[in-house]
Amino acid sequence: MTQSERFDPATRYIRDGKWVCAPVPPAVTDRKVEITGPEAHILIDGEPATGCLVDFGLYFHHNCSKFQRTQGAGYGPFFYLPKMEHSR
Repeated sequence: MTQSERFDPATRYIRDGKWVCAPVPPAVTDRKVEITGPEAHILIDGEPATGCLVDFGLYFHHNCSKFQRTQGAGYGPFFYLPKMEHSR
């Protein structure tokens, strides 16, 4: 199977289209990445919680109001969603 055959045919119009991306905003070109070590497992209703969603929820809860007061247009918290490899 060739590389192009691996793509979803429903998204061909995107690959074949004539388009360009907007310039990368300053907040992304100078982003800070924090790598953390092992953490304790968090349980929700007795079940292990998904780490990236817990991290997002805690960050958002503790920083949303300050972020809204201090950041200008073109800035934002950017979050990585791992394993988003398919269009469906």
